[in-house]
Amino acid sequence: MNRIHKEALRACVPLAVCILLTFGYSEKAWAYAGLGPMIPMIGNWVVLVFMFLMTFLGAVTYPIRLAMRKFWKRKENAKSVTTK
Repeated sequence: MNRIHKEALRACVPLAVCILLTFGYSEKAWAYAGLGPMIPMIGNWVVLVFMFLMTFLGAVTYPIRLAMRKFWKRKENAKSVTTK
């Protein structure tokens, strides 16, 4: 290791010790988080399920819609040929 890396490592050691002492020692947290953090996650899941549902329905119904349009066009063309 070169000199700069050793100096950077020496500077980070006290910070790491402070962080470990602060977060390593834990007591009971007398706080109640409730469902507050869960609400955005539930909303994201609702949007995700809705998007998958719309994608699936679009993939299933699009070929059916194309076939129906083609059928209706043929029907309209047949009517216009017979009326002329």
